[in-house]
Amino acid sequence: MMLQIKAARPRLYAALSLLAGASVSDLHDVNFVVHAIRTVGLNKDNRDIYGDDNRFMVQGQGLWQVPAEFASLMVLFGGVNITTFFDIGPLYGFTTSLFACYLRRSTRLRT
Repeated sequence: MMLQIKAARPRLYAALSLLAGASVSDLHDVNFVVHAIRTVGLNKDNRDIYGDDNRFMVQGQGLWQVPAEFASLMVLFGGVNITTFFDIGPLYGFTTSLFACYLRRSTRLRT
């Protein structure tokens, strides 16, 4: 399992770099955030749970969220004054990493 996480890290780092370097207007653009999420890739699943985003499934670790839904949530939360964020039960930590990076850039999240 550790080898699969290591292989997925470059994709995660690329998405984090996109978010960390984004302009404020990009951070409020759902399509930009969807692109960053798709950069990480989606966890392989044979149940067709991602709809049109199935083409972004990767071997090994990825995210378990539908990109448009997760991006919409991030943009929504980015528009309010969130100062703390608590996540319970991360599997790989990819979702938490993306969310924390996004919120740190778009709100006054303390890290």
